[in-house]
Amino acid sequence: MNGILNGDGSKLNPYQITDAADLNAMRNNVNACYVLMNNIDMSEFNSLSTIGWTQIVDFYGDLNGNGHYIVNLKINATGVSYTAFIKTLYGSIRNLGFVEASIIGGTYTSAFCYTGTANATIENCFITGMVQGESYVASFVAGTWNSISFKNNFSTATIRATSNYATGLIDTLAINSNATDCYFAGTLLIVSASTGQYGLIRTITGTMTDCFFNSELTTSTVSTGALTTSGFKLAANFTSWTDKYTDTRSIWDLKDGKYPLLSYLTDSKYVIKCDGKYMSIVDSAWVTFSTDTTVLPTDDQLQQWGLNNYEVSLVSRSLWNELRKYGKFEFISQVNRYEYNETVTSAVFTKYKDILGGTLYKAPLDVSLLTSNLLSIEILQ
Repeated sequence: MNGILNGDGSKLNPYQITDAADLNAMRNNVNACYVLMNNIDMSEFNSLSTIGWTQIVDFYGDLNGNGHYIVNLKINATGVSYTAFIKTLYGSIRNLGFVEASIIGGTYTSAFCYTGTANATIENCFITGMVQGESYVASFVAGTWNSISFKNNFSTATIRATSNYATGLIDTLAINSNATDCYFAGTLLIVSASTGQYGLIRTITGTMTDCFFNSELTTSTVSTGALTTSGFKLAANFTSWTDKYTDTRSIWDLKDGKYPLLSYLTDSKYVIKCDGKYMSIVDSAWVTFSTDTTVLPTDDQLQQWGLNNYEVSLVSRSLWNELRKYGKFEFISQVNRYEYNETVTSAVFTKYKDILGGTLYKAPLDVSLLTSNLLSIEILQ
């Protein structure tokens, strides 16, 4: 970890964050644009200090998670007011998840920011884990959100207040501010009182639209937006959530029997071993997950790479060339992590399909369009 960032911090060429040191280097230029190139595990960074992450006081730039997560973010600041990843957000945080976060502070404690103002934006973000403070404790914003864009966010975290006011999303939504298409499906706990739990937002003078909380998982002083677990798993309840990343790609993945998920959490992903690296294509660009290919990735590594719902695919050049003959296809699920290294014939290809039960992986790319990219790197045998 050295905190030396590629890029120039502009919108067209943002600083690239690849590890915890890079993330920490954001505080050196709070006006710049940043993008996560992979998931960031903060475990090693946390071991350097009993506090863990030191808050960035003001942030005016843009932090684009690019569909990745910050795993094991820890802030251990018991009794310290205004505790959060960023104190005051003037810029934007988008397409970013906090996975298994542990945020402990005093009065006004939350994960993303204490307050957001001016043109602040939190969009397409989520948090799992735990946020704990004294009073005014929330998943995203423990103070006042005084900006127009808080949308397409969710939390399944445990929110724990040792005194008063535990809130699912935001403590206060100011006049002329908006919260849209968000949900809370975590747990609210207050140690010293039986009231003061708010499933979504405690004080609203702005506009909250199409936001929901799970009324079976937590008790709320205000019932607006209450849904049961079965209600959350009914796609028809979210037909108004129509925002899109592009003309063809929806922000939310809505399916009966499942909670709504940001679509970048359900994107099909795969890994190939090539040029001495474990790599994948994410949003049409090559991404390197690891330069150690001496052993197969562990389950922990797969989870850090955002592949916890999928298996790794190790593809030899010969098999890839055979697969390319099939044009547009759904990638093979690597159920047992076979390494393909034998000469591929039609019979061999059929055998592998049989071994994998014919299960195919969705790949959002037309492989025939990637031929030039694939031929420019060497896929190891």
